[in-house]
Amino acid sequence: MDKPILDREIVSTLKQQAEKLYNRRLSVLARKLRWDRVKLWRLLTGEQTMRLCEFLALCEALKIVPSSLLKIVGA
Repeated sequence: MDKPILDREIVSTLKQQAEKLYNRRLSVLARKLRWDRVKLWRLLTGEQTMRLCEFLALCEALKIVPSSLLKIVGA
């Protein structure tokens, strides 16, 4: 079963990294992930719950080691 990623700090960090790497051109990131822009935006703003597979895909695209985000939440 795919686990949801609910922590706001993790989602916020992913959004900040996406904006930094893609200069606020999230449509480029969405194409890279083969998602539509609406889905990406909803995931990065917390409007849509992020599933584990989506989290891992975003981490890979943003060149983030997933375990590094766990330090943010003290895990």
